[in-house]
Amino acid sequence: MKEHEKADKVNMEEEPAFGNASFGIPADCTQKQKMSGIKLACYIVVVLLVCSVVYGSYRAATSYFLPVMTFDKSAQPILYIKNSEVTLKTKEDRKGKSVVNSERFVSSDAQRYVQMSADGRTVFYAQDSADSAAGFDLCYRRVSAIDDDKDTPEEAVRIDGGVTDFKIHPEGQFVLYLKGTRLYFSNLTSAHVVASDVSDFYLSKNNQQIVYYKDGGKMYTCGTAKKDMPVLVDTEIDKVLSEKDEYAKVFYIKQGALFLKETDKEAVCLAEDVKDGILLGDYVYFVKEEVRPKRFQEVFYDDKAARDAGTEKPLKSDFMTPDETGQPVFDEAGYNAALKRFEEKEFRESIRNYFLINPVMEPTNVLYTMKRSGPKEVDAGLTEASLAYNSCRQAIVYKKEAKGNEKIRFSTVESVDDALLKIADKQAEQKENSLYVLMKDKMPFLGIDRFPGGQIEISLDGKFLYCIEDVGDDGRGTLVRYAMSAKELKNRKELREGVTDFALDGADSTIVMVFDGNKLGLSTGDTYTHLSDSSCHSFFYVDGTLYFFDDYDFASESGRLKMFRDGKIKLVDTSVHEFDARNLKTVAYIKHFNKEFGFGDLYLKSGNKRGRKQDICVRSILH
Repeated sequence: MKEHEKADKVNMEEEPAFGNASFGIPADCTQKQKMSGIKLACYIVVVLLVCSVVYGSYRAATSYFLPVMTFDKSAQPILYIKNSEVTLKTKEDRKGKSVVNSERFVSSDAQRYVQMSADGRTVFYAQDSADSAAGFDLCYRRVSAIDDDKDTPEEAVRIDGGVTDFKIHPEGQFVLYLKGTRLYFSNLTSAHVVASDVSDFYLSKNNQQIVYYKDGGKMYTCGTAKKDMPVLVDTEIDKVLSEKDEYAKVFYIKQGALFLKETDKEAVCLAEDVKDGILLGDYVYFVKEEVRPKRFQEVFYDDKAARDAGTEKPLKSDFMTPDETGQPVFDEAGYNAALKRFEEKEFRESIRNYFLINPVMEPTNVLYTMKRSGPKEVDAGLTEASLAYNSCRQAIVYKKEAKGNEKIRFSTVESVDDALLKIADKQAEQKENSLYVLMKDKMPFLGIDRFPGGQIEISLDGKFLYCIEDVGDDGRGTLVRYAMSAKELKNRKELREGVTDFALDGADSTIVMVFDGNKLGLSTGDTYTHLSDSSCHSFFYVDGTLYFFDDYDFASESGRLKMFRDGKIKLVDTSVHEFDARNLKTVAYIKHFNKEFGFGDLYLKSGNKRGRKQDICVRSILH
């Protein structure tokens, strides 16, 4: 029996699974990278991000959770690459309709040259021009007007020629594009120049600001209306801290200084010698490397302090004792012993005084925030100067030297020079670090005594911190969940051992995709469900429904596509290379993928019906 016939036979079969029978996971969506084939040469960690594009296709590569509360694009056309053609197919179409044909769509970055609006009504694409060296013709077509049975060139609207890059409004209302080094804005009726000498550009997340860069690192912002004038933020900017939606107040780092640029105001330098910065809500935090003195007590454990406190200079009169006849006799041995103790005390006191006058100067990373009065210190002693988000933009974690790290025992110090050598050796030692948590507008607190050796993530709602602790030489550790409050991490819960990495759901902070290499499982609250012994980091998860690969073969870049819901696993199909979920019950996918030629057959499966072939020679699904 052929492979696809076997798949048809078992499509209706269900596989039992252990775990919660119904866990009602809120909806979210997965956007996948586009490529000609799956390029997982080595194990990759799932990266979490929130994307402005709601819908996308899902290939066996890296997957992402997106916090989307509804999901259904089954009424929209499937947009895909067939051979070198951009093709679309609606539910009513008997066969796919050609949008544009070009060899550029054979490449792995085909999505750079074709984009569909989120509502599925408009396709923007690159059309080959006579002068290909100058760029391509930027065109768009309304899906409702595309008809293979009519030869109507007016269906395709040419926006401009000589284009090298473009980005569309999510709903297709306008398009930004580069023509040479000139940046243009087109509302699909007319176009105007935004700026010249542009090297890079993007649209803000709220689609209201155009952000672009010129040579020399000049950063500008400009509204989308024709009357809006560009605003120069600054030049030679190293890092922008502000959100991509917030350009009324822009915090940025330039040449080691932190600046604030407000609309219609000059940029103001807030702090110098800044290593890194981050914005949590409306609060800006930054790190400076400073050299600070350390007190004697911070460097040494003074195990001679109590003894020295009770040691005085001996008097000979104190060592006169009567003999048998009552005559005073001098106890020379006792006096010499007491004098030696006093001299040792004086020597140690000289070392103490040296470090009192010459404290140990040690570089340290100091965390600050900005108040109206100026910078305010938040914490000091950070092990690293870098600050970075993970999944939550309301809190961060950072390393700080553990309080329990051993000090230099003072009784072992033989001289000032010896003390300085011991201090240098101690500074060079690998120190144990603790994990500290900083939430916006709160004071940081000690979260975990020993900094976890594996992945650390804070849920998007800020309720939980997940991390992998006790990581062994094989890269596996224990997945642990902590409940977060403003002052502490509490209710430590071990969820799973032997974990290499994990991914959090953006809508429900108790839902976790758990990986042990290519083994896949799902943690829902306190329940773990094992799903596959040979999966890959590709999945789609929404409203309690999970699509994932099982028996995945990296050589053929294909596997068995399965669906998990209500505690049961269903086989969708075998030999699947790429898939695109249309809604909770409908999925488009490519199977029988030929690596040599780089294409396979396009199928569509809805509910419990068998998957039906839609087209052949399909390279990838775009939308």
